Amino acid sequence: YTFPDFSQGDDYEPSGIYQVRKEVPAFADNLTKVIGPHTVKVGFFTQNTSNYQGGGQQMNGIFSFGGGGNTWLDPFLGYNIGSPNNPTANFVTGTVYGYGEANKSLNSDMAYQNTAAYLNDNWKVSRRVTVEIGARFEHVGHWYDRTGNGMAVFYANRVASDYYAGKAEPGFYWHAIDSGVPLSGFPNRLFFLSPRFGISYDVFGTGKTVVRGGWGAYRWADQYNDYAASLQTATNIQSYGLPGQRAVLEGEIGDINTALGQSLNLAPAGQAGSPGFVPGKQGISGGEEGANPTDYGMPLTYTWNLTIDQQLPWNSLFDIAYVGSSSSQMDDNGEESNGSNYAGFANQNKVPIGAFFQPDPATGNISDNPENLGTNTDGSSTHNNEADYHPYNIEYGANSVNMDSMSFASNYNALQASWTKRAGRFNFDFNFTWQKQLGDAAFQINPFYLQPNYGVLNVDRPFLFNSDYIYQFGNVLHSNAIADGLVNGWTISGITSWQQGGSLQQADGANFGLGLSYDASTIPSTVSGVGTGLGSNTYYGTDAGLAIMPQLTCNPKSGLKSNQILNMSCFIAPPVGQQGGQNFPFMANAAYWENDLGLYKTFNIHEQQNIQFRISAFNWLNHPLPEVSGGSQFQLSDSVNYVTRAITAVPLANSPDPGILNEKTGAPTQRILELNLKYSF
Repeated sequence: YTFPDFSQGDDYEPSGIYQVRKEVPAFADNLTKVIGPHTVKVGFFTQNTSNYQGGGQQMNGIFSFGGGGNTWLDPFLGYNIGSPNNPTANFVTGTVYGYGEANKSLNSDMAYQNTAAYLNDNWKVSRRVTVEIGARFEHVGHWYDRTGNGMAVFYANRVASDYYAGKAEPGFYWHAIDSGVPLSGFPNRLFFLSPRFGISYDVFGTGKTVVRGGWGAYRWADQYNDYAASLQTATNIQSYGLPGQRAVLEGEIGDINTALGQSLNLAPAGQAGSPGFVPGKQGISGGEEGANPTDYGMPLTYTWNLTIDQQLPWNSLFDIAYVGSSSSQMDDNGEESNGSNYAGFANQNKVPIGAFFQPDPATGNISDNPENLGTNTDGSSTHNNEADYHPYNIEYGANSVNMDSMSFASNYNALQASWTKRAGRFNFDFNFTWQKQLGDAAFQINPFYLQPNYGVLNVDRPFLFNSDYIYQFGNVLHSNAIADGLVNGWTISGITSWQQGGSLQQADGANFGLGLSYDASTIPSTVSGVGTGLGSNTYYGTDAGLAIMPQLTCNPKSGLKSNQILNMSCFIAPPVGQQGGQNFPFMANAAYWENDLGLYKTFNIHEQQNIQFRISAFNWLNHPLPEVSGGSQFQLSDSVNYVTRAITAVPLANSPDPGILNEKTGAPTQRILELNLKYSF
């Protein structure tokens, strides 16, 4: 493109100053008293964590001029305009293929409060047994709006009446318009009780063999990002976007801008006609989000461990432990469980399973063509529309209506072992972990039922080995001063790490991007209005993001070729209308390992002056890591016979080596030598 870019967000609106300020004022005090075998500690802690930042909404509007090989209809002129392949010409003539604008920019001022009183007793029961008992009485609140407006909540039973009363954002309320709604949206408990317990037992009374363990409950607040959308709803920010497959001239944008598009229906024919203002049908884009007004949940983590410490020869220590944790009451539309939000559960406006097989709520007609509801397979029109099947179609069209609840959970269990030595010339730390991390939002494939989404999280690495070591040569030569100075006093150190790869389903999709299409040659000539596209509309009668999972025909981890980590031919799409496998075996990605070495010595010159020479070798074994040339190596594609519904795997042209690590890492991960010379004075 040969013209300036117009996609820069309005990060300095509305005040002309970049808005960001993060403050964490805190106060704490402790009192410790020794009473015989008891060491008692009482204390108080309070902290307010705040986040003030601009929303970066596009108040001045953004433009795009590329047609992507197509020309689109101008609803004002009634015909297609612009050049399909010359965005420069579109820019010069003022032909806009994409436009977005927000009615205001939000400067959010949010915070959460954590206040606690705690009591802890370290009890020396005997010479060999020590017990630790404690508890925190704490208030941990949700993020709240410090401006007094409040975070939005959603009342499903008020949507219809609000809509016909003309209320903006029907069903959503916040403190400024309903004082019964707390500033945080979510209601808060006055306090939680969080107990902790620990014990240590010296098995033989020699201090060489110790068994210790503990259990504790911990409350915590989730991140700011998970609440910002609720504040945006309560601030009545609306974003207008020119609908797809439409184009306008720059001079026409002012007409669209009236009340953010309410005066003009830019949707395709047949999608209008609802009374009042329907955001999704008149250019207002994006959904609404609020909290569950009856959910008092606050993220809770239980942790536990049982450890055996054994002193070994060479002043070394061996440690083996079972470590676990379980977290619950996490936001079902937040990022805590798997690092990315999953709005499927929170969306109250998703199409129910099987709805597309039923009569359209608006027309009363049944379509036998779920992929194209407006047309039957005999070519007759049904006047059906996908948006009509959404529960709040009249009020919100097909836009999402999210009500966040604190319902997600995850867990961690691990066997951890380490052998360490921290004395003498040779020191080392070797540790090994066998672990599993599971959670409710792992696969994000089913927005209706929680269990199918449960699985291995993206941070899970089942086996890990890490080591570091250092050897000080000392004075190995006793000759003359020059020879001793050159040979003695060197130190060599290094690290070696290896970890099994993470889940392939996390890296390449839970269903490996399963693409389905009808075999065009099997569609009878008497059938019309049917394309080759095939998805959840036909399989499950919904467009709610219910993924089609493949089923297994063999063990995908057996019979592998060289550098192959998965047999992709073991996967096939399920019969139409059915769901494929759920509990697949763990399928690991490529392993990672690293080896680095360092050699250094400090040469004294005079008094406090010295020079240190160091040579470092990164990936000193020069071992490249296997990898794939692209994500299509683990992508599935199947073809469906329209008449018989028989399913056939289709090889991907851009995936010549399915399931095979067909490349190796190169620069900048090859062996690197680094020389350093440091003069200190």
